[in-house]
Amino acid sequence: MSIGTEPRAFVLFTAGAKKYALPADMIEELAPPVRLHKFAHATASVVGVIVRRGRIVPVHDLLSTAKERLHRFYLIARRNGAAGSEFDAIPVDGECMMRTAEIGAPPAGHANYVCGTVNTDDQTWSVLDFDALLSSGHAAAPIASGPASQGVRT
Repeated sequence: MSIGTEPRAFVLFTAGAKKYALPADMIEELAPPVRLHKFAHATASVVGVIVRRGRIVPVHDLLSTAKERLHRFYLIARRNGAAGSEFDAIPVDGECMMRTAEIGAPPAGHANYVCGTVNTDDQTWSVLDFDALLSSGHAAAPIASGPASQGVRT
């Protein structure tokens, strides 16, 4: 993603007290809260899965916590990998909005998954490099031990 080039559309959202942005062309949909299925064998980067439109979609929690929280939506992003399109979901605590803006430089000392910033009015949003976020292992803590889901229903 290039800094300071033509304005692009971004979806802005909050996860806890943090403000994030993803390029709008990555967003597949904003889904209502549905049952999160947890599995004892889940990797550290996945807190569970949801079933959406016949697909099993991994959910990545940006707050790095396995504690249960109420989410208002799941933001489902599409990534293009070697095996085709892959879908991942992020729990979103508040409202989402779309803004067109130029991407600015990332803040000093930024995490490796922040590739820039978007400024709107008096707020700054960290633009996520979603692939870097998922590969960094920051996206979630291991799931707390407990009973695994007994099947996935749509």
